Amino acid sequence: PNKTETAVIDSVSKKLATECTPDLAKQTVTGGGILSELPSSDPSYKRWMDPISKRYGSAGGGAIPTEKDDVHKCDDAKPTVTLTVAPTATAGTYKLTATTTAGTFPLTTVNFKIDGQILPGGSFDATAQSSPFEYTFTASEAGTKTVVVEVVDQGLYQGTDSDETTFVVTSAQRSNSTVATITDFITSSTSRSR
Repeated sequence: PNKTETAVIDSVSKKLATECTPDLAKQTVTGGGILSELPSSDPSYKRWMDPISKRYGSAGGGAIPTEKDDVHKCDDAKPTVTLTVAPTATAGTYKLTATTTAGTFPLTTVNFKIDGQILPGGSFDATAQSSPFEYTFTASEAGTKTVVVEVVDQGLYQGTDSDETTFVVTSAQRSNSTVATITDFITSSTSRSR
């Protein structure tokens, strides 16, 4: 077998990553592996490669690019985003607003997250909508949470902003949440015991 090599490439340009390639665009690839001594046009090629592929998986692995990322420049402007969290007139409900500015590349996605998780319905296609992006969040439990908004552009640069927010929940919301949780538990337990 030939030597297997790995390299970090830029997933946008499909060339070798450089110090200017954003982390989100970096991808590790493997090249080399088992290569046929027969040209692919040889009638025996398929007979030779089939057992090799079955035994070792994908043969070849592809070539590692030799050219360097020419899409990203170290002085590219990165996208920016500013997060605002404001309570609404409805207790326990908050309006999350992301005001974005594109950098060198057009924006593609805006995501609202709490404690590292994208909120249901909190991912926006920034190619179909323009800033500001708004999301209404209803807290199910009181407490301090980290609210984050991230913006990603076509070059896979990203910008983030965050806010430590203390959410307040009314007793009615807590009651509804508790009833829902108990109902879910009873339904779940009942369906599992059948």
